[in-house]
Amino acid sequence: MGKTLIIGHRGAGGEAPENTLAGIKRSIEIGVDRIEIDVRLTADKKVVVVHDSSLRRINGDATRIKNMSYAELLKIDFGAHYSSNFHGEHLPLLEEVIDLTKGKNTLLIEIKNRRESHPGLERRTWEIVKNAQAENDAIFQSFDDNSLFALRDMNISSPIHKLFATFVPIRPYYAGSNLHYKKFKRYDFVDEVGLKQGYVNRKVVSKIHQMGKKVSVWTVNKPNKMIRLSNMGVDGIITDFPTLAIKTLR
Repeated sequence: MGKTLIIGHRGAGGEAPENTLAGIKRSIEIGVDRIEIDVRLTADKKVVVVHDSSLRRINGDATRIKNMSYAELLKIDFGAHYSSNFHGEHLPLLEEVIDLTKGKNTLLIEIKNRRESHPGLERRTWEIVKNAQAENDAIFQSFDDNSLFALRDMNISSPIHKLFATFVPIRPYYAGSNLHYKKFKRYDFVDEVGLKQGYVNRKVVSKIHQMGKKVSVWTVNKPNKMIRLSNMGVDGIITDFPTLAIKTLR
């Protein structure tokens, strides 16, 4: 069994406000292997690091991120809802996050283009990474096939990963069953898949490894599950509590 990568979810979403510079600094300080973030487009086509499509969880406002300018978003405190210790944290641009992480850590950038359309998000995100010469410090991932195929067709030099929200399209539970290639073949250009922890068992991990792909699992916050998944041979664990994961697995 190789070393299981520890991946800070939304920076370090259980230890600092998610997708903020404070959370990303936290993950760097404690020594995670990767930092997962989410990106969306603003009304003025800035690539911002944020998970939700609206501000509802931040301040109760249902306004969509894509309908606001970056100047408007800068006026909002993205840290106070988490703790008064983080008062004043702003919504970061992707460029700001790359400035923090380049040469120090690998960014796992999730393209949030599944349920809400952000035309041009893939190309703009790639341009920012490329202009920063951070191609070797970035990985792109998405649940959305259109985003994945757009990145593939752009011939980006950073790796591309596929996220699955439901059961991975192979048959792991029947003895002697063969791989279900019909759907999985579509993702021959990805080198890693991200699975929800409830859909992972030893046979799933083994079969995906047989296909020459790695497996990361999200979002794992309990020590016993971290240990169990690591013993199954998963390649990465995405967690809100990377300090706990390092203590548990290192």
